[in-house]
Amino acid sequence: MIEMTAVVAMAENHVIGDGKGLIWHIPNDLKRVKTLTMGCPLIMGRKTWDSIGRPLPNRQNIVITRDSTKKFESATSVPTIAAALEIVEPHRNPFIIGGSEIYRLALDVTQTIEMTLI
Repeated sequence: MIEMTAVVAMAENHVIGDGKGLIWHIPNDLKRVKTLTMGCPLIMGRKTWDSIGRPLPNRQNIVITRDSTKKFESATSVPTIAAALEIVEPHRNPFIIGGSEIYRLALDVTQTIEMTLI
């Protein structure tokens, strides 16, 4: 069984982003996320992919998008969370890394939330 984890940084007022990228730069938290996710599949939305600007190394990068013609460097695009779960590397538990719409869609199939409260 796949165990899925969501990783999120959130302000006390529940804000997780501004639609443009990370709104906090906390080096220790970025290191923690890297350690947690290294070697594991990452599932993200297209806006999150755009804000990162590149594939995250040593991890399977999966981008959820409605645009079936969209291609991503060193990443696989899929239309749904279910499709993403079908292609995760065997014996690797995936991580949801954003954005808000993807967190909402994945909530029912997420077992753990790794949250940093800002």
